[in-house]
Amino acid sequence: PLTVLEDGPPDQLLALVPGRGAAQIGEERMVVLGRHGRGGWLGSLATGPNATLRWKLSLADEIELRDLVRLSPDGDTLLLVGGRRKQQSTPWSAVMERGDEPAHLVRQDDLTLVGVAAESSLRTIVDLGAAGFAALGSAGSGPGVEHEQLFVAGFDRSGKPTWSRVLDEVRAGAVLGVAAREGHALFLVSVPLIDIDDRGRPVQSVALIDLVPAVESDDEAEGKAAVVVTSRMLEGSESWTTAGFVDHRAEAIALYGQRPAGIVWRLVGVPESAPESAPDNTPEN
Repeated sequence: PLTVLEDGPPDQLLALVPGRGAAQIGEERMVVLGRHGRGGWLGSLATGPNATLRWKLSLADEIELRDLVRLSPDGDTLLLVGGRRKQQSTPWSAVMERGDEPAHLVRQDDLTLVGVAAESSLRTIVDLGAAGFAALGSAGSGPGVEHEQLFVAGFDRSGKPTWSRVLDEVRAGAVLGVAAREGHALFLVSVPLIDIDDRGRPVQSVALIDLVPAVESDDEAEGKAAVVVTSRMLEGSESWTTAGFVDHRAEAIALYGQRPAGIVWRLVGVPESAPESAPDNTPEN
């Protein structure tokens, strides 16, 4: 059935997390995240024939929400990521609780990252189990910019930021997919090549970024994150883009391309290992 969200619905929906498995009518079916005006919007839809709105939370215009995860699979607490617009956009995260009280933010963090260009924001986040969470961000977007600097931020299981790293291995035009597999964070991004298409734009390819965070320390309380990053261009992906990973196991990637006869699709496997870095196909400024 069609559900219409009234009383300040979002202008655009960007992400969702499924419910906690409850089958009772009125229990949470999913939490959706979107944009309302210039600010962020969250809403919980209930199980039942009409998927009614259980609760909603609108954030200030300066907050740009991009993605969310549950801090625990069966819990009400969510970790939100995106950006905060001040003089310029900066990476931002927040922990949101929803219990017997109305939904509210219990923690907000503005991330200060060394070596990251201006106008930066976290784009997507993935749950890595005991290793916490990894969020991919981009910086330097703007008119005429075909590629962006990438960076990653790590969070512990409480939602607290713990580490960050600039990814010099590859520059990207868009984040296209994310998955977790055996403690690895897998990100799919579009990469502009040097070649130009018939419309005067850089030909796009697809790159896979494989990130593994680990804690190396004799004292767990003072551990430091060691992040291993590999990336590679997907073979045969020139002039293709992707709809993301086929399923949660991240065993295959769905590529598609626009051809004279219409849209064509093909599946490619996810490489088990990747070379140390992707080829330098970033166009010169």
